[in-house]
Amino acid sequence: MLARIAGNKVIESVLLTAYENISPYVQRLLRAEPCILERNYQDLCNITEAIKKRQSDNAKVLAERHLREFTAIVSKESDKVPLI
Repeated sequence: MLARIAGNKVIESVLLTAYENISPYVQRLLRAEPCILERNYQDLCNITEAIKKRQSDNAKVLAERHLREFTAIVSKESDKVPLI
């Protein structure tokens, strides 16, 4: 986790809490919709590559776009994927 690498305990805690809250929905959605898993993986690879290349502006844009789009997908699809 980037927040841990950066040593930012506050952001790390906030992100961990968010992850724990959405994880059940995301896991079920990813199993139900494999194409979303591939897209998520590709987004994360692109963000990681930008970070490795020290392209902070690009990494920021990619991360923001990923969060915006993935949040919309999860929100839209969460009604279709039961938690049980």
